[in-house]
Amino acid sequence: SLGANVEMPVWQHVRAVLRVEDLGNNGRPGAGLAYVLAPYATAYVLYKAEGFSEPEGEIEAALALAHGPLAGSVTYGQDVDAKNRDVEGALAARAELAHNLFAGGLARYRDALGTTGEALARDGFGGATATLVVDRLAFTAMAGVAGVQKTGTGEKFQTGPAATLAIGAAF
Repeated sequence: SLGANVEMPVWQHVRAVLRVEDLGNNGRPGAGLAYVLAPYATAYVLYKAEGFSEPEGEIEAALALAHGPLAGSVTYGQDVDAKNRDVEGALAARAELAHNLFAGGLARYRDALGTTGEALARDGFGGATATLVVDRLAFTAMAGVAGVQKTGTGEKFQTGPAATLAIGAAF
């Protein structure tokens, strides 16, 4: 999955946010505002469309916190008629092992809150992370356990090993 996120200062503590998620498929453009509550806390309100040619989408509110080696976020999103909604939480910790080399852990959980329009009722990941920073690029590897439960199947939450490689860039 490929995504892009831009935050630009607008006025004092307010920033404009533009993002596109899932560029490899349909693409989900979004726009909104962020308000910096403190040096370690930012609140977001965004609108995310279903795709470039599908203006229907969801309104998302989030609170992101980061202080020293710890970071976390809580996000709630729902469509305009409140038929589809979900909540997500994430926690991360990291330590610098050497110059530009970090290791840590990450846990993330998302629940569709009983929504039937979602493919997954809930999903999550927990595991170790390692990041190498080269100039403005960050190369991250994650390995751990992922879990999913499909909507409407009656299946239980199923878990298994998972690994992810990611590249991030800052400009």
